[in-house]
Amino acid sequence: MAAKKKIGFTLIAILAFIIIFLIIFLVKLDDIKYSLKSTGFFTHVFGSEPEFIQNYTPEETLENLNTPVDTNKNPLVFKNEEDLSPVEQQEVTPIDFDNLLNTENEMNQENALTQETTKTDTPNTGDSEDVAAVAIVEPQAVETTEARLFFAEVDSNGSIFRYEEKRSVPKTNSPLTTTINELLLGPSQSDINHRSFIPEGTKLLGASVKNGVATLNFSEEFQYNVYGIEGARTQLMQVVYTASVFPTVKSVQILIDGEKKEYLGSEGVWIGTPLTTGNFR
Repeated sequence: MAAKKKIGFTLIAILAFIIIFLIIFLVKLDDIKYSLKSTGFFTHVFGSEPEFIQNYTPEETLENLNTPVDTNKNPLVFKNEEDLSPVEQQEVTPIDFDNLLNTENEMNQENALTQETTKTDTPNTGDSEDVAAVAIVEPQAVETTEARLFFAEVDSNGSIFRYEEKRSVPKTNSPLTTTINELLLGPSQSDINHRSFIPEGTKLLGASVKNGVATLNFSEEFQYNVYGIEGARTQLMQVVYTASVFPTVKSVQILIDGEKKEYLGSEGVWIGTPLTTGNFR
């Protein structure tokens, strides 16, 4: 008898489980159909979908209605205040117009102050508009000094004479260097009778004065003169006379690329010791 009761309870439990399963199945039937259709379960497993899956259309739910609103088809409609429900009515904070005007006045004053700093008074031309000032920066005048440069003048007989040219040059902290560099540029009056015998391309590499001796270091071009011994003597005369204009210079020592040489060029003009203007009288 007890065994029969136990079997009866078991059957009742099984029936209850089946009923609950059927209820859940019926409740979730739409979701099951949706999952089978969206995943293509029957197509992948059996090769085709049954008719009840093909004809299935998902029910519209709140989740399926999350589509963007077409604002062109649904224009905003403003309701009158009395038509609004209590939920739709919101408290509107009143605008403090006095505070707003004060803030606007402060901003206008700041803008006016900024404009004043960027404008200047201009002559009254009849126009009501302010004219922005244009800053005109005039170039600073370069302080100059007069340099005395010595070149050569050749007469019709081929005789060479010394002539002096005065030239305005920038005033610097190295006047000897500035003057010798001007000498290397050649005479302002350049013609067949007025010339410089310093070889073309010569550069001044350094200049210094110590104990009355000006040491001038020239590039290697200085030692090759195409005019022979007279050309070499004349180029030395130009350098010594130009440097000796300075009161601190009593004699001039010539260096070639930083080296002291005994003779200048193949003709053998002596440069082993400092030279003075007396060597060229």
